[in-house]
Amino acid sequence: MPSQLFIERIMVSAVAVFAGIVYLLAALRVKRNGKGSASARMGIAAFTFLVAGLVALRELDPVIGYSLTALSLVAVSIVDLVREERARVRRIAALAPRPVAEVVPTLWIVAALVSLLALVPYLWLGNERLPATIAGACVLAMAAIAWRIASAPTQLTSANPAKERICEQASRMRKSGMACVLACGIVFVFVNFVNGTLPAVDGVERFWALAMFVLWAGLWVWTSVYVKRLSHATPVVSP
Repeated sequence: MPSQLFIERIMVSAVAVFAGIVYLLAALRVKRNGKGSASARMGIAAFTFLVAGLVALRELDPVIGYSLTALSLVAVSIVDLVREERARVRRIAALAPRPVAEVVPTLWIVAALVSLLALVPYLWLGNERLPATIAGACVLAMAAIAWRIASAPTQLTSANPAKERICEQASRMRKSGMACVLACGIVFVFVNFVNGTLPAVDGVERFWALAMFVLWAGLWVWTSVYVKRLSHATPVVSP
């Protein structure tokens, strides 16, 4: 029978190759519509293919390869955020005041930060300390990105501010929510991946594996439903 480590290498290599293909397709799509950085996605695609090769050739531990692949997701999000920040100077800011950040996306960010607790048991394991630290750094970065998106000033460009305000808010909520879902997903996959490599899994590790699945899936459903309802909201026109 194939060893557990061999299976892990195959799985991580496959995930990295899949991520590379997704990035390549995303780069082509972004190149057509201009909404994002195509070059960043091409670069990350090349990076994930490299990670897949190193893991398959036994030059890189599978768990490190997974952590680096997760880190690449954060890199693309940061590039897109910087691009969006630069674009804001060419848009019109809304005059109506609003809170620094709305309650719902703030709760999503808190949920993403809570997922860091699931990494604590693995920080005491010598072989898993570095990948757990990398995964934790990814979560913190995605939470920071989600906060910046959620708290960004409203930007309007069209002649229909009431309708565009709803579209702009829905877009911000979607991006912020998906950043939090991704952060929880990174921890969820990490916990289950590492648990599969340990010789014995105790009750605490089983609890976090289940808790992270519930948190990740629940946050994904909540975000999707909230954004869908927000997108179909009727704009309120001032008299």
